[in-house]
Amino acid sequence: MIYIDNTQLIATIKELQLRKNYTQKQLATAIGISPANLSNILKNKKSLTFDDVNKICNGLGYKLDYRFIDTDNTSKDTSKEDQ
Repeated sequence: MIYIDNTQLIATIKELQLRKNYTQKQLATAIGISPANLSNILKNKKSLTFDDVNKICNGLGYKLDYRFIDTDNTSKDTSKEDQ
């Protein structure tokens, strides 16, 4: 299992929350979790799951866009070979 540092993700969530002028209670209600649970997420005391992030994005009115990107550029571009 891969673990990541949630610091940047949490900062982004807080920024989006401020843009929408949502209190933690409003956001928690919108995503169907308790304010205490959301508080623990935003304090990095609870691990974020993909489902948590997706719910938070939807609750803030954003679509979660995730992609798998080849960061070491080892994949061969075969699009031209198929023509």
